[in-house]
Amino acid sequence: MIASACLTLAAINCLTWSRNREAWVSLSVGGSVVVFSTVGAGQSLLVLWGIIQAPLTASLSFMGLVSVMGYELSSEMIRAAQLARKLRESEAGLREIEERMRLAVEGADFGIWIRDLARNEIWATDKWRG
Repeated sequence: MIASACLTLAAINCLTWSRNREAWVSLSVGGSVVVFSTVGAGQSLLVLWGIIQAPLTASLSFMGLVSVMGYELSSEMIRAAQLARKLRESEAGLREIEERMRLAVEGADFGIWIRDLARNEIWATDKWRG
């Protein structure tokens, strides 16, 4: 069990080490799996060998694992909320600029065309076409 957790941690780290944030999340969550699994296995062995007297249930050490995963999840949720807010702000700014451009074009009574070289398309207003 511990060997498979170590191999899993190594595989996760190898796959995500290219991005610094993802590497940190991989290391913290994967490392906590290894540490808390080792502590839980050690506690179980101590109970089975009769060294400590405790019920053989899910160990409290797994609460540490849940805490680490919860912390990482909450930080990702906060980051996603911040990105969503920035996206809404930039979309609102884009709509405002589009509205200003539309008003300027209508006020000046001329047409506009835009060529997209990447897609080889041309977009034009009706006034420019006519």
